[in-house]
Amino acid sequence: MLGIVTPSYNQGQFLEQTIDSVLSQGYPNLQYVIIDGGSTDNSVEIIRKYEKHLTFGFLRRTAGSRTPSIRDSLGSTSMSGPISTATTST
Repeated sequence: MLGIVTPSYNQGQFLEQTIDSVLSQGYPNLQYVIIDGGSTDNSVEIIRKYEKHLTFGFLRRTAGSRTPSIRDSLGSTSMSGPISTATTST
């Protein structure tokens, strides 16, 4: 089991390439999570496009800082893989 987390905030121009890169690795038993901190660009549409490939997808809109949303969302996942990695979409 491999767990990968991609945090995103207004990274729509890079996000689809990031998702495609992760999914193209072909890992069996992949747990893939994308956490969006309230993007106002096209990130939400891209995440929704790939929902069927995600273990969890968090789309949270928060006033002010995006950091608490991402941090809190990571804590609420139940990834069971022995390896957890955070990728960024930049």
